[in-house]
Amino acid sequence: MKTFISLSIVIVFALITLWLQDAFKETTLVPEQKQKHFPDYFMDGFAVTQMNKQGLPAYVFRADRLQHYSDNNSSEITAPHIEIHDERGNWSIVAERAVVYGETDIIHLYDQVKIRREQTPQQEGLAIDTSYLKIDTRKKIAETDHLAHVSTSTLELDTNGMVFDSTRDILKLTSNVRGIYAPPK
Repeated sequence: MKTFISLSIVIVFALITLWLQDAFKETTLVPEQKQKHFPDYFMDGFAVTQMNKQGLPAYVFRADRLQHYSDNNSSEITAPHIEIHDERGNWSIVAERAVVYGETDIIHLYDQVKIRREQTPQQEGLAIDTSYLKIDTRKKIAETDHLAHVSTSTLELDTNGMVFDSTRDILKLTSNVRGIYAPPK
């Protein structure tokens, strides 16, 4: 009988413990919220300049605004303007907005992307207009799979997609290329 009473007391305590565990199981005072897409820092009116070995600007990256988001480690950039300077000539790239994901060398430019190469005595000026451009700053390659309009003083081309390798100075038009060539007079 004594064992029965002891066993009954242990069973009662076990049931009370289980009930208390279930009753107070992970009750939080503040409801858990998903992390929202909200900027954790921003910059207005900034410019970043990288110098070449001679101490001259190799490129300048300017924008009206940059907002960084920690939920997906992305940066959204308003009105980016990139100037590239080298011995072959100067380039300018502008767009309405850009996005950089994570710690990467890839810049995605969106909406009214305009690429311009200044005319030099060695080569004519070049203009490329598209709605999207992906730039790999490490490999120095720019590409799009969107419609692009390419023009020089003697040439007008439309293409669905292009790849520009600035290290080799090669512009590859990928599909549905249509154009007009007017020889210089």
